Amino acid sequence: MTKKEAVVLASRALALYLICWGLIDATYLPQVLLDVHRHWNYSSVPVREIRPDYYLTYHIVQLVLYLFRIAALLLTARWLTKHGEAVHKYFLPPEASENPPEGS
Repeated sequence: MTKKEAVVLASRALALYLICWGLIDATYLPQVLLDVHRHWNYSSVPVREIRPDYYLTYHIVQLVLYLFRIAALLLTARWLTKHGEAVHKYFLPPEASENPPEGS
């Protein structure tokens, strides 16, 4: 197996891992959306308008972070599978550094 084939195999395995991780995070979205919906409705009570609802803010931040993480994982997995030459340059050291300079 050549170095290039090893990089392709490793990058595809890593991409598969990232896709699975992103899909697992996506399974938490319904729960977070339900929490946001529940606290959104609860915060509409007039008494709650006096101070901000901590839990609503918490769940909205949690939702945004889940969406950001899922997008980052899936975009990284796409980069690992679609951009072959850039991935090779990232994982493989330059050929010049493998050979010591002549005369040393």
